Amino acid sequence: MFTTILKYEIRHWLKQPMTYIFFFTLLLLTIVSMGGIAEAFDEHSEVKSTTMLANTSWRLIEVIRIFTNLILLLLPIIFGGSVFRDYKNNVHTVLYSYSFGKKDYLLAKYFSAALVMSLIVLGVMIGIFLGTKIPTVNQALLVPFNLTAYLQTYFVYLLPNILLVGAIVFSMVVYTRNIYSGFVIVLLLLAVQAILNAVLGGMDNRFWAAIFDPLGQNANYFYIRNWAKTDLNTQLVPVKGVVIYNRLLWMGIASLLFGLMYRSFSFSQNAFSFSFKKSTGERFVKNNFGSIIKVNLPKVNFDFSFFQQLKTTWTLSNLDLKYIVKNWMFISLVVAGSAFVLLKGLQISPAFGYKTLPMTWVMLQLPAILFSGAILILTFLFAGMLVQRDRMVEMNQLVDITPVPNWIFLFSKFLALIKMQILLLIFLLLGGVLAQTILGFHHYEIGNYLFRLYVVMLPSFIVWAMASLFVQTVFTNAYLGFFILLLSTAGATLVPDQLGMEHDIFKFNSAPSFTYSDMDGYGGTLGVHMLFRFYWGLFGGVLLCGTLLFWVRGIPYSFKERLGIVFSRFKGRVALVASVLLIGFLSLGFGIYYQDQLSGGDPLVDFNLEKVSAENELKFGEFKNLAQPEIEAINIHLDIFPATRDFRAKGEFTYINKTEEPIDTLLVHYSFDELTKFDFGNASDLILEDTVLRYGLHRLRKTLAGGDSVLMNFEVWNRPQTCLLYTSPSPRDRG
Repeated sequence: MFTTILKYEIRHWLKQPMTYIFFFTLLLLTIVSMGGIAEAFDEHSEVKSTTMLANTSWRLIEVIRIFTNLILLLLPIIFGGSVFRDYKNNVHTVLYSYSFGKKDYLLAKYFSAALVMSLIVLGVMIGIFLGTKIPTVNQALLVPFNLTAYLQTYFVYLLPNILLVGAIVFSMVVYTRNIYSGFVIVLLLLAVQAILNAVLGGMDNRFWAAIFDPLGQNANYFYIRNWAKTDLNTQLVPVKGVVIYNRLLWMGIASLLFGLMYRSFSFSQNAFSFSFKKSTGERFVKNNFGSIIKVNLPKVNFDFSFFQQLKTTWTLSNLDLKYIVKNWMFISLVVAGSAFVLLKGLQISPAFGYKTLPMTWVMLQLPAILFSGAILILTFLFAGMLVQRDRMVEMNQLVDITPVPNWIFLFSKFLALIKMQILLLIFLLLGGVLAQTILGFHHYEIGNYLFRLYVVMLPSFIVWAMASLFVQTVFTNAYLGFFILLLSTAGATLVPDQLGMEHDIFKFNSAPSFTYSDMDGYGGTLGVHMLFRFYWGLFGGVLLCGTLLFWVRGIPYSFKERLGIVFSRFKGRVALVASVLLIGFLSLGFGIYYQDQLSGGDPLVDFNLEKVSAENELKFGEFKNLAQPEIEAINIHLDIFPATRDFRAKGEFTYINKTEEPIDTLLVHYSFDELTKFDFGNASDLILEDTVLRYGLHRLRKTLAGGDSVLMNFEVWNRPQTCLLYTSPSPRDRG
């Protein structure tokens, strides 16, 4: 029976479009990634002895590391799905009546999933190879093809993680009969890795960090961290010592969990579950012989007013939030994430041996960035679970016939996701404050915490919640929707960059970075950031309208039928709101781009330094050996306007000819960034000027003999400030 089940499972996965979507997506991503490393899409640079080459053994591991988290999050879909499918379709009771043992059943399920997943990740290795064959790559960055490097990367660094983590995921899904417990395991492993790096991240603990790393990444870099670039370009990454110990340790842990699952598994078992409530075991006795009592039923008043619909939306959102916070996936990640924030805030093992003062902005820097990843993953997962919740418990047809508009169901789930994000950000605040307290630092700045978390960070999560609901509604397969959302987080930036669209208006939910200082707070950088958040919020509103149009009510026969329903719904208030939001989004985007790139901007805002230098050499190269006077004295008057963040400087330079030869021509170069006006009074005439390269050639009316001087008057001021362009050259911005 083992062979029969194995063949059936493999045939099943090979018939699923999802399998090929995963394979070709990873294939395409790695082709683009390796092509980018090999400069297939950029101008070729000069390759020196210190240049890191593209397809070396070390670089192959680097590319694998980029996609590791994405690959791991596919494991619950394949390994967990292989066994959860029987429970989901309610055929496990029929299967369990067949005459096969649990050994055949479990091993066939596991090895079929392992084989399918191995073929999917093989696309990564093929993509790396094909990326080096793009015709436009810089051939100087490539080393000769080394089959050993590819085989070592696949069989030592990639495949073991698939098999070991897959075994743990498979065991947990079998034990709980819930595929989402597999996602919990993967996320907990990633959290464990982050916590170990926080605890053992110092230089003195590298050995133990390499041993206990569940994914073996620290072990891979243990021996090569001090290698010279020439060694990284020519040698294979060694497989010995720490690498072997790490693999053996986690192989033992995975085998132990798999063995415990195998021993406790029974075809008649109930799913394992956790509960904090203790059953009292009380007996309830029904009395069927009581007296007949006349019951007056209350009169029911139907209220379909807009206010009542809002109350219904809020009530349903609270029920959805309760469903989320009681889920073990949420609880596990909150505990692990809070532990990581606390340990990182305590700086238990700083990488370079010194600790920084635990100011509020420090507590919100790296921990917030990493905890944000957990918030996004939970948003993606629970968006799919909320959208598919009725179908998972087979209550969708009852829900569909209720007299409740679609927008109530949609906005209740949207509000539940926002409430979840708000709740998760509270844990980030508490972790930071607790770390500060333990370290004896009591300047908490609660206002800064709340402003940063709920005004600056939350809008970005809300936009992702809108996108998640849209994707999970359009793609009724929650796992495929989750995979697409994961790709979106990387593709939102990577794809526009590769296409040359580097402006933030083309990168989904992206915004210019901001800076914070204890001296001037966010300065002039936050306004632009929040404007882009509003810009992407408009687009998120468009997606939310699209979600409402695609909302499934009833049992559509095909996607074509769903499109017909979408067009029939696009009318009235939905069409009006969607049109207004879309027009606002496009208008604001055009306005931002016009003001930032087209309207009165400096032609050298994004200039190519090499190109400008070449033009400069061609046009003014003949004057490079021209004798010039030196500055002897400076007299300057500087006005600073903090309220408008402007400045204006004026003064004079005194130049003296300290050479022995007479000087009759002055070559002046002035700033690209500021507006400049200068003159030598009546002592010179302008004979040549280039306003692009910022050069001017001046002929002195009186030759400057040795020891003679000339006075230059100048005035410099910043370009006009706009909501998008911050032009004051403060030391912080130059930093």
